[in-house]
Amino acid sequence: DKAAQGIYAVIIHQAGEVAVRDAAISMEFRVQSPFVQDAAKTLTANLITGVTDETKRAVRRVVFEAIRDGHPPAVAQQLIRRVIGLTERDAVAVTRLAETLPARALDRYADRLLRQRAVNIARTETMLASNAGQQAAWQEMVKEGLLDPDRFQQRWVVTDDDRLCDFCAPMDGMVVALGEEFESTERGVLPSSRVPYEGQTTEQPPLHPSCRCVLVADFGEE
Repeated sequence: DKAAQGIYAVIIHQAGEVAVRDAAISMEFRVQSPFVQDAAKTLTANLITGVTDETKRAVRRVVFEAIRDGHPPAVAQQLIRRVIGLTERDAVAVTRLAETLPARALDRYADRLLRQRAVNIARTETMLASNAGQQAAWQEMVKEGLLDPDRFQQRWVVTDDDRLCDFCAPMDGMVVALGEEFESTERGVLPSSRVPYEGQTTEQPPLHPSCRCVLVADFGEE
């Protein structure tokens, strides 16, 4: 357990640098790591609805290559726009405006909806790969004897600002063992205003599109 003492992990901002350090070992884990790339190739695009399997494979490839080459989600977003279409809901909205908007304005409106969808997908899938890749790295460290699975846990951390949502706020600080799932049981930003909520269980963030939550290492009380 000596090698594991003091190890901590943080994900800096969206899909930023992940550092794992301790007195006995020193290493840097970045989103370009094999763990995150493997997650991008196998797990991403599964949350996207209303598209064909071929489109999901295309999105998965775009996210993988962006992560592999060290590009931010904004670069992936530009490519994703080329391979996805509007959701059914957005398509209906565009159709309803067809009689009231000039063709050029309607095209701009449809393009804006498409751009927003591509941004959401790029951000969400990059965060999924980052968090799942971090978990894979921890699993590897357990196998190598660098982490004690009886003491190591993973903690959910939110971005605490004015964009924090009712669903993510109650997840902040939730701790589970590696391999276990997180469960939503409340809804509300402020603790005083939360209500019971039978939500989903999930292995890692994102909890919803464009979710900014991350996982960090937690060794509990000494």
